[in-house]
Amino acid sequence: MIGGVAQTRDRAPASGLSRWGRALLDALFPLRCGACGQWLDVAAAAPDPLSRLLCPGCLASLRLIEGPVCSRCGQPFASDAVGDHLCGACLDHPPAYEMARSAGIYGPPLKTLIHRLKYRGQLWVAGPLGEILFSVFRRYWHHRPVDLVIPVPLHRRRLRERGFNQVQSMLRHWPRLGRGPQAAEMAPGILVRVRHTAYQAGLERKERRRNMRGAFRVVRPEAVKGRSVLVVDDVMTTGTTVTACAEALARSGARRVDVLTLARAL
Repeated sequence: MIGGVAQTRDRAPASGLSRWGRALLDALFPLRCGACGQWLDVAAAAPDPLSRLLCPGCLASLRLIEGPVCSRCGQPFASDAVGDHLCGACLDHPPAYEMARSAGIYGPPLKTLIHRLKYRGQLWVAGPLGEILFSVFRRYWHHRPVDLVIPVPLHRRRLRERGFNQVQSMLRHWPRLGRGPQAAEMAPGILVRVRHTAYQAGLERKERRRNMRGAFRVVRPEAVKGRSVLVVDDVMTTGTTVTACAEALARSGARRVDVLTLARAL
């Protein structure tokens, strides 16, 4: 079983291993591509997180977002004739957040990896996906200080069903952020989901907005007042979930709310 092999390896304590120890680990627990299941040539793979997840063929089909994008919501534009600028939707109805960015397009193979983590509980993909998230954070927020990093929370009922919050699982693999230009505090308990909502997948935009109305609450308003907050989620489709989070944080006095997601649906 693909997930079983990779999860077994994921439980092994990789930190502090020598080069020979890692080679032995690769030999005992070889990796498969997280999208198609093909064996990965670990020795030939580049040292980046995507090469530890995907075979060369799937890696070539991955659509990362490089630009140009909407300077507010991060929606990619079809033409690269001009640089980043506001899209029509953000001009007409500015969202509650100031800036949103995503790593890649929500389609194969990134969608497959997210589903492995989110719906099948294959936590072995959380580390590399978290590294990808962090690379986007470092790219766009290097000169844009963030005080708090908040994962989109699950309702306690959904958390019991799934057993984990997939966004928190990815954020656990971020390096410590307490120093340097990207100093920030991980704050997963400040924003809570107070209403159990239906899955957003398959809902129309108006239904998504209705579904998210009153779904989030800040339990420690004093912790966000006057501070810059980064909300992190796995997928951004219409933006209703992160907008509801941003609205709750803004009502509690957050100075600025930005959004970071792993994938962006077109």
